[in-house]
Amino acid sequence: MSVLSVWPEVRESWIEEATSDQSSELQQPVMSILAPGFNNVNAYDWEGLTPLMHAVRDVDLTAVRLLVQAGADVDRQDARGHSAIFYCEESRHMPVLRELISLGADIHLSSVGEYSALWQFASLHNVDGVRLLASLGVSVEEGDDFDFTPLMAAASADDSSDSSDSSDSSDS
Repeated sequence: MSVLSVWPEVRESWIEEATSDQSSELQQPVMSILAPGFNNVNAYDWEGLTPLMHAVRDVDLTAVRLLVQAGADVDRQDARGHSAIFYCEESRHMPVLRELISLGADIHLSSVGEYSALWQFASLHNVDGVRLLASLGVSVEEGDDFDFTPLMAAASADDSSDSSDSSDSSDS
């Protein structure tokens, strides 16, 4: 699902207003990605997400770049305190995560409950995301409101793909 399909109405006026101070070269690509009904690139939709958050979820690097170029705030948080980085939940999101970081996203930003993106990645077994954020200096030992650390989240997360397979593959 693209960002465009999330908001099916009033597209042109929204884009015009959102990019009114931008060059016409920027307006056209942004118009092809975004949708209507909102007055700026940082507006929340009915799900409480911004266009940038949708572009991240959709792993749409072009949309991410254009939205940020048009003024999208990479650190804008939803009601749970999740910024766009928090939507890089799976390894397939790594190119987007790297792009957000290169665009200035705060890798230390915490959500409601004071847990970080690293904490979330650890609990979801996004090993690539954990490695990247840890390599950039995010502490794997910094706890949330309950002193629950990313390392603890990773250790306690239920991951059925890691469960041992008791079947014996040797056929004699």
